[in-house]
Amino acid sequence: MPKLILLGTGTPTPLPHRAGSGYLVTLDREMLLVDCGPGCGRRLLEAGVSPTQITSLLLTHLHYDHCVDCGYLVLSRWDQGCGKSG
Repeated sequence: MPKLILLGTGTPTPLPHRAGSGYLVTLDREMLLVDCGPGCGRRLLEAGVSPTQITSLLLTHLHYDHCVDCGYLVLSRWDQGCGKSG
């Protein structure tokens, strides 16, 4: 059964209790992150999901409130060894 976790429902205004757009869709072992706005990296961790568990990323558009944490996600995955062979 698919599961949807709202990581952030989108606001460009910085607020301590809200994050930018980010939605995690899980199905079996697949984890699709839809958008990666400000605070989504932190909200992933709060949901108990490591950036290394994300299998796909879909950015709906390139406004900063939908994609600014993309660099955090990519670098966290690299730092934690995703993509290493051998």
